[in-house]
Amino acid sequence: MNATAVARVQVATTAFEDGVEPAVDASKLGVPAQIDSLMCRRCWDKPQPCVPSAGCLSEATVDDGWLVKSLTYWYRNNYFPNCVRPEITPLEMGLLFREILGVLDGSMLKGHINGNAKLRVFLGHDGPLSGMLGALRAAPEQHQWPAYRSNLIFEVWSGVEKETPREYVRILSNGRPLVTVTDPDFTGAVRVPWCRFGGVPGETCPPGTFITFLQEHSVEDWSEACRV
Repeated sequence: MNATAVARVQVATTAFEDGVEPAVDASKLGVPAQIDSLMCRRCWDKPQPCVPSAGCLSEATVDDGWLVKSLTYWYRNNYFPNCVRPEITPLEMGLLFREILGVLDGSMLKGHINGNAKLRVFLGHDGPLSGMLGALRAAPEQHQWPAYRSNLIFEVWSGVEKETPREYVRILSNGRPLVTVTDPDFTGAVRVPWCRFGGVPGETCPPGTFITFLQEHSVEDWSEACRV
């Protein structure tokens, strides 16, 4: 952690924002705009910036900065709302969950999507996508700072499992089946998923289980629920 703290200071003092002088106060350490720029250079094999007083950033320092932001997103959107303040999730992601329910609820069990549309697309930034991963209780290793072009794909399949026709839900996070945990902590000896989204025999999530989860983690009247 000490090495990571040093990396954050180096990122803050070396990576300039437009029109802003280098800063080392806590509010400027490793902000997403800075690390975004550095990661772009890292991915395209471009040299990292240098300043006379601080030298040049190493690739390891940039990677540390990315890990810091990944941990921040996981803690803010996954661990804290699920383990400390569970009432946050319905308020933060409830509206989007209700949108998904509007597509799935009832019609999915009949084998078709509302309005006969086979594809629905929702667009967002890294914050909402991280919030969605947290609300779905993604395993820590799958909840990183969402990179450019990151995506979550929800699929409804009809298939046969143990010689029985059935429908199931599959969720892919950047092309990989989403792994969920009941308790999104690092400390559990055995991590049990609340549903399995692999889409292969023994790794299927029943539509009813998924719909119930969305209902339990959302609110019908968001404006009313937010009143204090």
